[in-house]
Amino acid sequence: EEGRFDFEEHAGRYMRYEWNPLLCEGFELTRAGQRDAAVAILTRAVERSPRSAQAWSTLAGLLMDQGRRLEAEAAAKRALELEPSSTHYRTILAAIEAQVRQASAQDSAAGLYSEQRALS
Repeated sequence: EEGRFDFEEHAGRYMRYEWNPLLCEGFELTRAGQRDAAVAILTRAVERSPRSAQAWSTLAGLLMDQGRRLEAEAAAKRALELEPSSTHYRTILAAIEAQVRQASAQDSAAGLYSEQRALS
């Protein structure tokens, strides 16, 4: 009957990924502000539960905070691939892509400046 099922049945119906304790630990570390530890744990967690869009998205934000833009972009893309109708994940990816483009443009400008100084 609908409404009468145990956790395993609930997970099978409504969870789109395999739960593992590392996911919980990673989310708790993130909430506690222990970002470096959260990255390490969530990296392992998504290996065990690769269909967890929430974990990929959380990992993307943490990687951006560490300046690991391309890894963050890949993680955000993975979250959106898993849940393509999510406006939340689409917004996160767009913000990360904008920051990646901005950093790339700044790197290009700095490279051109360095080349000009070397020629002078």
